[in-house]
Amino acid sequence: MSTAVAVLGGGSFGTAMAHLASFNCDRVTLWARDPDGVLQMQESRENERYLPGFEINSSVRFTNRLDEALDGAQIVLLAVPSQSFRVLAQMVAQRIGADVVMLSGTKGVESGNFRLMSQILDEELPENTNAVVSGPNLAVEIMERKFTGTVIAARCEDTAVHLREIFMSPTFIPYYNPDLLGVQIAGALKNIYALMAGYMHSRNVGFNANATLLTRALAEMMRFGVALGASPTTFLGIAGVGDLVATCTSPLSRNYQLGHMVGNGLSPSDAMSSMKQVAEGVNTLTLVYEKKAELGVRMPIVDGMWEMWHESKSLRRLLAEWKESDLAADIAYHPDAGRD
Repeated sequence: MSTAVAVLGGGSFGTAMAHLASFNCDRVTLWARDPDGVLQMQESRENERYLPGFEINSSVRFTNRLDEALDGAQIVLLAVPSQSFRVLAQMVAQRIGADVVMLSGTKGVESGNFRLMSQILDEELPENTNAVVSGPNLAVEIMERKFTGTVIAARCEDTAVHLREIFMSPTFIPYYNPDLLGVQIAGALKNIYALMAGYMHSRNVGFNANATLLTRALAEMMRFGVALGASPTTFLGIAGVGDLVATCTSPLSRNYQLGHMVGNGLSPSDAMSSMKQVAEGVNTLTLVYEKKAELGVRMPIVDGMWEMWHESKSLRRLLAEWKESDLAADIAYHPDAGRD
């Protein structure tokens, strides 16, 4: 396919997506900030820091020069931490035309204003079409060619079809959803519950407790998403329950790993310092904790996780409080469900 793709972000997901696109496009460039990391990938065809042991397709180019990465690009995928997203989007806006399609691969929320990544793209590149890719997309499994479903959320189905052609492989299957808001809320919130899942697993609470956590987390995600204007059915799809299950049950998940380390006795700060990549759940936890109060949405798991993370509340005390709380609906779809 005669398409040029720039992937901005040399972490595990950005690397995996550049690798996938290179089989369908005639030019793919992976940009990373660190010149040493770029040199290492050029020499070994491997991202030794974030995806050790996996060979990157020989046609992928590497650079730490943003102008070089964006030169002639028709698709630009941003796969950087949420707190770096706006600055990078501003830099991109100075270098590309309105015909370039912007794609976000970042699952998070911007601090200070609760902006999702597509909203940042709307603000910084208002003339460019933008879309989101999200789902249970553990980069290691993508590189292992294990079957993976994902979601491409776009306002226009033609955009999603085009992006599907760029990234689809025999084992990586994109599906379409027009609900950009819901897809991104699901992708951000599941990281909070992965922190809790990892913490609970470290305490050996059992499969019944984990299943309860997942189903109650899904109800919270739906209530919160609907309050912000998302479709409740989005949370029942791959970007919702699919990503929630993968992130809350896999030790490959950064947020699950982080929660597990804290459950085993590390302080949150020490656990975060030991991580190679950003675990978005910590930042998202604080932002959602504040936002749900503003919206009046009942989210007891978010409350409990915030208190455990910031006030050192014990899991035993948290579970006791859940047991003594008022009876809550098992499934909630309508906008007023679960409000205080």
